[in-house]
Amino acid sequence: MHVLPPDLLAGLEEEVPLFGDMLSGRYVSAQRDLEGLVAAGVPLAEVTDELGVRYPADFARAWSRLLAATAAGLRPAEG
Repeated sequence: MHVLPPDLLAGLEEEVPLFGDMLSGRYVSAQRDLEGLVAAGVPLAEVTDELGVRYPADFARAWSRLLAATAAGLRPAEG
């Protein structure tokens, strides 16, 4: 499973229509895409460093919210 923070996903969707598995069988073209990003001035090292810092924290918050919502839904009905 892959999880992206909502703001990152929204930003990506503004630039590229995302649907299904977009990388399987596309290693060579994916590599060219990354090279194109670098050529366009996208600092990939900075992007991946930021994801490495933000992603775990965002995922932990989302997981905590999911656990709380699940626990609330599993509580027996009062009455």
